[in-house]
Parts: sequence; structure tokens; C-alpha cells
Amino acid sequence: MLKHFIFWTVFILFNLVKSLATFKDKGDVYTSKLPISSIIGNLPDIITAYIVVYIIFEKLIKKRKYLLGTLSFFIVIYIMSVLNRLWVVQVVETIYRIPPFEQESFMEIINEPRHLIAYYMPSLVLSSFVFAAVKYYFENEGKHLKQLEIEKEKSSIELKTLKGQLNPHFLFNTLNNIYSLSVMNSPQTSNAIAKLSEMLDFVLFKCDDQLVSLKNELALIRNYIALEKLRYTDELQINITSDINVPAKVPPLILLSLVENAFKHGASANGGAPEITIDITSNEKTVEFFVSNTVSASEKTQERKSIGLLNIKKQLDLIYGTNYTLDIDTNADLFSVKITIQKNVN
Repeated sequence: MLKHFIFWTVFILFNLVKSLATFKDKGDVYTSKLPISSIIGNLPDIITAYIVVYIIFEKLIKKRKYLLGTLSFFIVIYIMSVLNRLWVVQVVETIYRIPPFEQESFMEIINEPRHLIAYYMPSLVLSSFVFAAVKYYFENEGKHLKQLEIEKEKSSIELKTLKGQLNPHFLFNTLNNIYSLSVMNSPQTSNAIAKLSEMLDFVLFKCDDQLVSLKNELALIRNYIALEKLRYTDELQINITSDINVPAKVPPLILLSLVENAFKHGASANGGAPEITIDITSNEKTVEFFVSNTVSASEKTQERKSIGLLNIKKQLDLIYGTNYTLDIDTNADLFSVKITIQKNVN
């Protein structure tokens, strides 16, 4: 309702200014009466606009009744032109004209359609279409903003759901590691619990944001690796390098999940000399994360279908759209994953 009031206020003020400029030589008596006559004189335009938009457009045109809608439009415009001229003659002109003066009769107005077509019909058509254009623009804009809000909320819920699927997976694996150490009465159990405490602090209290510091994510990965190394002999080779020249932010737990995946399929399933390689770089343009692991004989015969990998792709799609690449490479002896995230993409 407020938008309608503002629109018609601007519309009336525009016509008032136009009338003042056009009839400035008519004298003070005439110009002093223009504000009230302008308000009253625009009533037919307002009524016509609402009939055209809310009846003809909404009830006929939008329902694809094009022929009936078109005929109705021209009939309404013509009838309202007659009524508009009658309104001007019988009401508006009496405000500023000094009697005695002659006024056109109803029949005289009807019998002069050229005057209606030349002056009144274009005005009514223009005001109706301007009102319709503004109305539908704001309606579409409102729908667009509402849709964006719905999509944003949907994405937020989906991201939380995906994170919820990653976190229990990580906790399950880590708790199993500590349980194995406790069964063996290993003196390293307390150290493992301390590492887990640091990791839980990150997971529970620092992962609520959509993005976290790459350095914090790297610290989490190092803690996880230190925890995992307690379970393996010196035969497990882990090569981790990082080159973070420019600070960056990444989605929490995504990189950790890839490292988990490498341990699961490269270390736990490999009976020989497993090897895991991790490389993290950040520069002005991109953030790159690479992890690879050797593939055991049993793994070679199986197609790797990881819930973690599927969730990672979904999260990256939601956050980055097309501004990232996820490359998965499998060959006879090595499985590798590389994520490249583009920075500062408008």
C-alpha cells in the first residue's frame, strides 16, 4: 500500500509540474488552483490503471485470454476516456474557470471521438502501462530476493548437513585409534588424547563459519597425522609440504577428509610400504591442495566410492560454484586428489 501511495504521489507531482510549466501564463488565479485540480484531475488515470492491471492483465492476459483481454483493454480505455473528459468538464474545470462559461454535454463528448483519441486515450494508456511496469518490476524483484533467501537458506542447511556427515566419520576413526592404543596400554595414549582434544576444539567451536583459516586447517591436519602415525610402524612414509605465501580461507574439514581418505585407502589397506604425500600452496590467485596415496593390491580391484569425496564435491559446488576444480586421478599404484580454488573471482 505504501508503494502505491508513493507512486501516485510522484505521478501527480510530475503532472502538476508539467501543468505549471505549460500554463504559467494563465495568471495567478489559475495557477493557485492547479494543485487541487491536478489531484482531482488524475483520479480517472488512477482508476483506469487499477482496472487495466488488476482485471485485464491479471484476470485475462495472464490466463492467456489474449483476444478477450485486448478487446477489453480498448473498450475500457475508450469508456474511461469518455468519463475522463466528462470529469474534466463537469468537475475539474469548474475549480479554476470563472463563470459564466459553457460546458460540453455528454453527447457532444461522445460525438467527438477524435478529441478523445488524440488527448485522453494516450494519457490513460501511458499511466496504466507505467503503473503496470513499476508494479511488476517490484513484484519480480521481491520474488527474486525471496528466491535468493530461500536458496541461501537451503545452501546453509545443506552445508550443515554435509558437515554433520563428515564430523562423525572423523570422530569414529580417531576414537578407534585411541581405543587401539589403550588396549595395548601404550604410553602414547595420553598424547593421543591431548591431540584429539585440540582437534575437537577446532571441530566443535571453530567450524561454524563457512570458511576457516587455511593455517588452522593445516594445523588440524598435522594433529591428525601425528595421531594416525601412532598406529603405524616406520614403514609408513608421510611427506607433507606447505607453501602459504598469501593467507587464505577454505571450507572447514574438507582437506582433513581427503587426508583421512588417504589413510583409509593408502595406509590401512596397504600391507607393503605405504606412502602418503600432501602438498598445500596458497598464492595471490589460487589455493591448491594435493594428496596422494599408494594403492594396495586389494584396492586396485575395487572402485573407490567414498562418502567423504561425494560430500566434498557437494560442499565445493555450493560454496564456489564453477570457481574451483576437483581432479581425481587413479593409476596402477597411486590414487591422488587435487583441489584448485580460484581467489578473488567476481
